[in-house]
Amino acid sequence: MQLTRNEWNHQLDQNDMLEELMSEYGEELTRTAYLYLKDWSLAEDTVQESFIKLYKNLHTFRGDASIKTWVYKILTNTCKDVLRSATMKKVVLGNFFDFKNQTEKSAESTILNNESGRELAGAVLKLPLKYREVIILFYYQSFSTKEISQLLSITESTVRVRLNRGREKLRSLMRRDFDED
Repeated sequence: MQLTRNEWNHQLDQNDMLEELMSEYGEELTRTAYLYLKDWSLAEDTVQESFIKLYKNLHTFRGDASIKTWVYKILTNTCKDVLRSATMKKVVLGNFFDFKNQTEKSAESTILNNESGRELAGAVLKLPLKYREVIILFYYQSFSTKEISQLLSITESTVRVRLNRGREKLRSLMRRDFDED
């Protein structure tokens, strides 16, 4: 198939835009996908699949929301597709995710932060999906409740309710884990 000059330039622009999006969001998308899927390699595959979908549909982006919100909507929908698939039934919980924002200097505080971070991550991963996804998007990806409502196609009040219930379930899980120790 022969491309015209305009089609060729448009193709290059899309390639550049995709490359920029991959560079800017790839790592945090993978962490988010991991929190959904609980398997690192599956998360990486899902992010790649999301970028393929994004590339194929780049021309449909209307600009109603930010590009970041649109990218995350594609990712969350792809994660949900994977969760519904037969593949997901075989997934086993892998390594816990790493936290980006560790500012403590001493070895002791780093170890304590890592340990409590892993415990919190484990508790987040135990939450039902509807609570886990709003917790992830709000606390780990810093989306506003309005952006989350757009991403998940639910009302903003539903987002707030799920955040509150998710926090309550987290507290309960953390207390139960603490009491067991």
